[in-house]
Amino acid sequence: MKSYLLIGVMFLMCQNLCAQIPQPARPRDFSSRTAIDSVSFQVTYSSRIRRVLHVESYSADLQILEIGSKHIRYYSRYAEIADSLYTNFKESANFGRDENGYVREGTYEDIFINYPDQNKISVVTRYLKKSFVYEEERPELEWTISSETETILGYECTKATASFRGRTWYAWFTMDIPLNYGPWKLSGLPGLILKAADADQYFTYEAVGIKQNLGKPIMMYDEKMQKCKRKEVLVLNDLRWKDSDFLLKLMSGQEVLTADPNSIANAIKNNLTPEVVIPQKELE
Repeated sequence: MKSYLLIGVMFLMCQNLCAQIPQPARPRDFSSRTAIDSVSFQVTYSSRIRRVLHVESYSADLQILEIGSKHIRYYSRYAEIADSLYTNFKESANFGRDENGYVREGTYEDIFINYPDQNKISVVTRYLKKSFVYEEERPELEWTISSETETILGYECTKATASFRGRTWYAWFTMDIPLNYGPWKLSGLPGLILKAADADQYFTYEAVGIKQNLGKPIMMYDEKMQKCKRKEVLVLNDLRWKDSDFLLKLMSGQEVLTADPNSIANAIKNNLTPEVVIPQKELE
């Protein structure tokens, strides 16, 4: 079966080993959304993402965890604001820099837990004007809980460690809120994760606000999405930074036949210079 993602992509990427200015995702239609649940518990995380290995360059985001009775959504608040501004006023949002001087930037990745089915997750990612979705089983992380503690938002939190798809993650969870969720795909502890970071400090999350019983809807964008595989999204993310010109051509309708995603991932791993690879949360 033919797909529209990527044969020969790794060769084009390897010819361009200098990090480019990435092609940003275009805003979504904020008016075209569907409610799939209502929010009973919400956590706002301050997130920091490192842009380039070995270079002190970061972007900052506010990311929201919305927990309902059936479904959970994790998404970027800045991306949603940008969608709203563009839909209503046809203006692009410019959030400037935060108190640390990091560029405020929305992340176009929505994660839906227990959707469409229990213990499944759907990940919606956007590149330029196209949205992609893949489904997988809800990851089961094997956490090792330590005796270290830290107070976050007035809650005593305990540190735990797990390895997940090529990275080591640290998480601080509180037993005072017995919900086994957290930022991004991190979950499975006997309490809500209020702080998390990978061992290299490329991705950090810390709760800055908690609200309960909001009753507002959990929304999903009602848009056409191309189904794909998780490893294809990893390739697209590398393309976004390594060869944004080719990504632009790809998203403009040029059909590029895909190779096996495992072969693509191995080729990228074997050929790209590690010093210039943009960090990804998942390495395998």
